[in-house]
Amino acid sequence: MARPPHCLAGDGSAVQQRHGGSWRRRWRLATSFACVKHRVFLEHECPGCHRPSGLTLNGGWPGSLLLIGNPGLEGLHPAACRSDAERGRPGVICGHRLDQPANAPLRPLPQNLADLQSRLDHLFDEETAPEDAFATFADLQTITALVLATWPAMAEMVTTDQKAAVDEHLTAQEKRLPGFVAQSAPRDDGVFWTYLPRSSIGAATVLSVADRLLSLPDGELGQELGRLAPRCPERDNKRWGAIWKLLDKDTTLARRAVVQQPLRKRPRPRTPSTAWSRRQIIPSLLALKIEHRHGFAPENIPQELPDQWFRIFWTDADCPLPPHSRRFRRTAAILLVQIAEDMNAQQAAEYLGFPPGTNLLATPAQQPAPASSDERTDDLHESLYRLADHLAAIPAADHVDYRRRRRQYESWHLGDDAFAELVERFVAVNKRKPAAPADQLHEALSALIWSQVTGSEPCLAPCFRLPFAAPGRSTTRSDPAIHLANRLRRDKPR
Repeated sequence: MARPPHCLAGDGSAVQQRHGGSWRRRWRLATSFACVKHRVFLEHECPGCHRPSGLTLNGGWPGSLLLIGNPGLEGLHPAACRSDAERGRPGVICGHRLDQPANAPLRPLPQNLADLQSRLDHLFDEETAPEDAFATFADLQTITALVLATWPAMAEMVTTDQKAAVDEHLTAQEKRLPGFVAQSAPRDDGVFWTYLPRSSIGAATVLSVADRLLSLPDGELGQELGRLAPRCPERDNKRWGAIWKLLDKDTTLARRAVVQQPLRKRPRPRTPSTAWSRRQIIPSLLALKIEHRHGFAPENIPQELPDQWFRIFWTDADCPLPPHSRRFRRTAAILLVQIAEDMNAQQAAEYLGFPPGTNLLATPAQQPAPASSDERTDDLHESLYRLADHLAAIPAADHVDYRRRRRQYESWHLGDDAFAELVERFVAVNKRKPAAPADQLHEALSALIWSQVTGSEPCLAPCFRLPFAAPGRSTTRSDPAIHLANRLRRDKPR
């Protein structure tokens, strides 16, 4: 990219005057779109020839852009444009001095983009661990590819001029597609979705959208990527380039599990969901032949699968299940315990702490299996081991001993003083008292806190069982306190 003149002017020292001012190698990187010192966007074209500075004598786009264009030329000032001025006339060099004042006014840099550029620049500083910077850039490149592949799905997040810059980039790529030789991939012909816009505003736009997505909690990021999934091109589309290798090998483990779902290969065509009911799914799962996996232990399995795990396991868009499908999650947890340890389903249910009469493993009136049941069972088998492999990839130090936590807090409940303090905080923030009855709210909050710590279902919290609950207490969703706990869990944090 050409630099704004005052960025190239330098500090006036002899060495900078001799070698063209304060040129920075970092400015050639795709993630560089601004000068944070002068708070302006970088310029991607020479104002003299209107071509990217740094093109070779043979021209072309995009493969011939170098750190220093035509470095063998003599007699040119280092700050002069070294691109060939006219296509088809090799040897006619532009020579425009990029450190001279430009006629067009410079574009000011918004604060949010200045902060983003500063954070990206910081990844190259010595105090940043190389492996951390590498993983961050891998995450960023994965999301930017998804943003460009599904554009304009995220266009509502940017301004009109920013959207126009991305549109221009994608239009230029579309024009190059007829000459794109798919067999040459992963050679970059400028049409890959991993290829950022060359204009500084376009690059800043895509990077800022990707950065905002990556800043979301895993649950919200998963929802946003799920919204993009219908627009996502097929996995075998050559314009993805090497994004799949990057996703599987270089992205951080936490992001990989969230991101890989919408980018996964489309499932095979399936029979309508009405032909494969939940009453058939669970017995089909329990009938699977289990192969043991290493890398995690039965104590690392919680009673209730986290949303992130459940999304990895269940990806069937034709037969969606509610996010808190209790019976289905219990079945998946039981199977994971069986994968880690030699147990039958009932033993695994008892190991996880499901009380007798509440495990819901029995399914009444099973319907006849549809003709495609073998294929669907294979899919369930594949989904189960996909989740098991994900758990096995988690470092041992990051595994949680949920069984120890369940035993450690098997009699825990929220004390009266702690509950009163929570209510006081609620009143201070909201300027009103909670609408729910105090006794139900006390139980609901106690169950939610216990479930978060132990990875368990709120309805199985100690406050709903003896000795803290009245004899014969129900643990169904119709119970007012349990219903309140489930509703609070679905609400946004307050």
